[in-house]
Amino acid sequence: MPEPIKGKVAQIFSEYELALNIGSDQGVVKGMIFAIYSSPVPLFDPDTNEEIGQVTMETNRVEVYTVDKRYSLAHSFFSATQISTPFPTLFKPYSRKKLNINRDDLMESEAIIKVGSIAQQIIDEK
Repeated sequence: MPEPIKGKVAQIFSEYELALNIGSDQGVVKGMIFAIYSSPVPLFDPDTNEEIGQVTMETNRVEVYTVDKRYSLAHSFFSATQISTPFPTLFKPYSRKKLNINRDDLMESEAIIKVGSIAQQIIDEK
């Protein structure tokens, strides 16, 4: 299996569109899907308060719609809930059951897209 193409978010145009700093020179083609990742977030042991590692979380996925030699333009996906159909039960969006959590322990969100966020090609979901 080939190595996924990696780059970074170069510019954010709106809540729906952004530019990546990779293009056809790096092998990007229209229709490719990229996962966008947060900055590393430290994890702390609850007993010792010692840092035990860092985790990078996937924040979003985008699809490339325009490719230039050195950059690509990508946009977010449409949600299944935006599809109007006479058979709404055919298009149920996937959802996870929420965890029953202590809201005071909820970390401030680092899971946002910023200029410089890592982008990595999604090759195979299997």
